[in-house]
Amino acid sequence: MAIYQVSDTRCFFSNPKVGSSSFDLFFNTTDHDKISLGEAFRQKGNGTLTELVLFVKDPIKRLDSLFNMFYKLALDNSQYTQFIPEGTITADGHRVDGSGGANEHHFKGKVASDHAARLTAKRILIPNDDAKLRRSLDNEDFQNLANIALSGARNSYWASQVDLCTYKGAFVPNIIHKFDNPVDVQTSWAKYFDDPLPHENTSIQIPHDDFKLDELKGYYSKDFDLRRTISGD
Repeated sequence: MAIYQVSDTRCFFSNPKVGSSSFDLFFNTTDHDKISLGEAFRQKGNGTLTELVLFVKDPIKRLDSLFNMFYKLALDNSQYTQFIPEGTITADGHRVDGSGGANEHHFKGKVASDHAARLTAKRILIPNDDAKLRRSLDNEDFQNLANIALSGARNSYWASQVDLCTYKGAFVPNIIHKFDNPVDVQTSWAKYFDDPLPHENTSIQIPHDDFKLDELKGYYSKDFDLRRTISGD
């Protein structure tokens, strides 16, 4: 997470998978200072920072966005250095035959053996239907990611947005906007800046079946509760 101080009294929180690439591009281009969560907490406490702005995304859609990003990384990681958790996204988009331009390191060692074993097993169960086979593997990959998130493994990409913005038990932002459709996001953004928020690093949407939806809603209950406090955005 990054926090950009844009004036003596205002800062913006940039959480992973909540438009963070767009935020980072905008604020780095305009050369704003970064501050720590502890510093934002301190300045809020002494009355210096009075507008601490956070955009919050539907947490299930945020997890979907993370899945899409990991899938994209498995296709081509030339622009990225993020870590894909072991056992998640074990093959590329051409996973029926395991070829088609994926970065080769994703097919070495355990990842390669997992992919080969999964493909062999699935072909027995789903013969002569590549589309159904591909969807089945995509479902398994999403389930792996969801289980990792639900395990409580600490990572800013799937952690609760409320938790990411909490310091010493205190939730630091005091102005909250929803980060949903682009039109509404730009409308909220225009309250602070004349220039629009860039639209960066979009990924293709990878369809998958719902998985442990009630558990995920419970796990991210604080994020859902926060979103319910937002009115008239």
